[in-house]
Amino acid sequence: MKNIMTIKEFFRGFVFLIIGFFLLVYLNNVFTLADSNESRQIFNGMYAEKDNTLDGVYIGASSVNRFFAAPYAFNQAGVAVYSLGIASEPFVYNRYIMEEVLKTQKPKFFLIEMRWFNRTEDYVTETHIRNVSDSMRFLSWNRIQGINAVLDYYEKGENDLDYEKINYYFPIVKYHNRWQADDFYKEDILLARTTRDTKGFLMTDTNTFKQVNEVLLPGYTEEIAPLTEVTQECLDDFLDYCDSIPADVVFTLSPFPVIEDDMKHLNQAIKTVSDRGYLFVNCCTEEAANDMGIDWKNDFYDEKHVNIQGAEKFTSYIVKHLQEYYDLEDHRGDPAYKSWEDSYDAYVEFSAEERKKMDQ
Repeated sequence: MKNIMTIKEFFRGFVFLIIGFFLLVYLNNVFTLADSNESRQIFNGMYAEKDNTLDGVYIGASSVNRFFAAPYAFNQAGVAVYSLGIASEPFVYNRYIMEEVLKTQKPKFFLIEMRWFNRTEDYVTETHIRNVSDSMRFLSWNRIQGINAVLDYYEKGENDLDYEKINYYFPIVKYHNRWQADDFYKEDILLARTTRDTKGFLMTDTNTFKQVNEVLLPGYTEEIAPLTEVTQECLDDFLDYCDSIPADVVFTLSPFPVIEDDMKHLNQAIKTVSDRGYLFVNCCTEEAANDMGIDWKNDFYDEKHVNIQGAEKFTSYIVKHLQEYYDLEDHRGDPAYKSWEDSYDAYVEFSAEERKKMDQ
C-alpha cells in the first residue's frame, strides 16, 4: 500500500509539474509585448512564413522595416525577401535572429543592415533589447542566448540598463501588470500572434506618406575612424559566425543624412566587412544616392527614415544588386507564394489614396 501511495504521489507531482510548466509558458506569452506591438507582429510574420520559401531575410532595425518594401520587391522581380527589421535592434542579436530563421527557412542569403555601427556600447535602452527578446518565441534557446550576449556586450559600456537576466528570461516579471494596460486585448489572451500584411515592411498613416519638406544634407566622407574596441570585437565575432553558415551574407548601409563623424566610424565597419570578402552595398554615398534618384526633401519623413517614395527607390536598388549576384527564381504566379501576391495587393490598397497627396 505504501508503494502504491508513493507511485500515486509521484504521478500527481508529475502532473502538477506539467501543468505548472504549460501555465508558465502561457503566462509569459500573455504578459509580454502587446500583440499589437509592431516589432512583435513583424517577428510573428517571419514565423508564419511557409517553411523553406524565403529567398532571403533582411535583418536590422527601422533602417530595414521602413526602407525595404518587401511586397514591392516581390511585385517588381518575384523575389521573396522578408523585411525582419525590429525597432532599434542591437546588432549583437543578429546571429541569434539568423539562427531562429534557419530553423524553418533555407535562404540563399541574409541581408544585414549596418547603420547600428554609428553607435557604441553606451547607447541602449531596455526597450531596444525587449523589442527582440519579447518578440521571439518564449521557449527558443536562441532567445536566451541572445539575451545573454546582448547584456554581456552592453555591460561593458556606460548606460543604465537592468542587468538582471532573469527579468529578460521571463517577460512576466516586467509585464505582470499588463492586464491593466490600454493595449491589453483578447488577442493577447488568446495568443493570436497577429502579423502585418506587408511582409515586415512597416506602413503607417502617420509616417509612410509624410515628407520632411526641408533639404537634408548628408555628410559624406571617405575618412575612417576606429570603432570602440568592444564594438570592433562584436563585428569580428559576427563575421566569424557568418563564415560558418550555409547562406550567403550581404551587408548594406541604407541612405540617410549621415553626420560626417558618424560616417567615419561606419567606414571602418565597411572596411572590416569588405576585407573579410563580403559584399557590401553602400547606399550612403553620393553616387548611390544619385543612382537611386534620392530626393532629400521629398523622400524622407524624418532625418533617419524614408517614406514610401524613398523606400521604393531603395528597394529597387537593392533588388538590382541581388539580381546581379544571384540567379533568383521569379515566384510571381506560383501558388505557393500567394501570400506574397496578397501582400502586394494590401500594399497598393493601403497606399493608393495617401500617395496622391505627396509631392513627387
